[in-house]
Amino acid sequence: MKEAIVHPGTHVEIINSPVPQPKENQILIKVIYSGSNPKDWKRPDWFQEAHNSGDDIAGIIQELGRGVVGYQVGDRVAALHEMQTLGGSYAEYALSWDYATFHLPDHTSFAEAATIPLAAMTAALGLYQRMRLPPPWNPATHSIPLIIYGGAGAVGSFAIKLAQKSNLHPLIVVAGNSQEYVESLISREKGDTIVDYRDGDEAVVAGIQRALRETGSGSAEARYAYDAITEHNSWRNLSRVLGKDSQLCLVLPQLDFSSVPKYIETHQSAVASIFKRADALTGGHENTDAGFVYFQLFARALGDGWFTGHPYQVVAGGLNGVERGLLDLRAGKNKASKYIFKIAHEI
Repeated sequence: MKEAIVHPGTHVEIINSPVPQPKENQILIKVIYSGSNPKDWKRPDWFQEAHNSGDDIAGIIQELGRGVVGYQVGDRVAALHEMQTLGGSYAEYALSWDYATFHLPDHTSFAEAATIPLAAMTAALGLYQRMRLPPPWNPATHSIPLIIYGGAGAVGSFAIKLAQKSNLHPLIVVAGNSQEYVESLISREKGDTIVDYRDGDEAVVAGIQRALRETGSGSAEARYAYDAITEHNSWRNLSRVLGKDSQLCLVLPQLDFSSVPKYIETHQSAVASIFKRADALTGGHENTDAGFVYFQLFARALGDGWFTGHPYQVVAGGLNGVERGLLDLRAGKNKASKYIFKIAHEI
């Protein structure tokens, strides 16, 4: 099969590789579309290791490993591939664990589905596993202000969609050029609002504080914030509007968060924690079980219509377009959209 290997510096090499064989509890998927994420170019740089760094899979089940239940060959699915292991999504065939796979309703295209796995799971883990906010099946019954920094990106917009179903309001969403898209996600009638980060850090802080005061609580401090970008002073700005006993969830590791006051509890969303190898390091399978639950929630929510994928752009060239797409992603050319790659025609 053809496979794209991403090297440090974001050079991509197309090679011939054997079709990977699914182990116990693994699923082999014929990739129709692969999504992309910033970590696809970052991790080869961070670890100085070339590998197939694609992890968002949308396609058709080709083969089931021993012990897989609930799936059949030919099923339409999306899945999150385990990072830096055999069988990434930048290939004609990819591997997923059964607990990181979910069915697609007929009306959800493979292209839309390819935008979902990593970003939506990152959002769900941050809201529900890290900050322990009320989940969609047990929504909030009172006002819980939530700040989402970077609401137009995939993680931020999925966080908004999930927060809406959890009845978390008011949502104070920090966004820039793509405010029209964010506006389509929030509920102004429930107090949700947008703060423009293009006005500078001081204006962002003042805008968040003003929005908090206008919620009726009279306080300019919040208890919950999801930093869905973790760059350009985002966490520093949030630390100025979070009060005592508050929680801040971040999406990027390996940064200096020493400026965040000690009275703010910080979390990493850590999407890789859903995989058993990583979760075992914490002494249990809490994150793996949660990952399974949220993926099944996504499948049902897609069917019910309250959950959708992220806007996307199909990068021309299939696997041959991966380098161009990742270079553009690295340059920040995508706005409120995900780059996806068409690997094969639908059957």
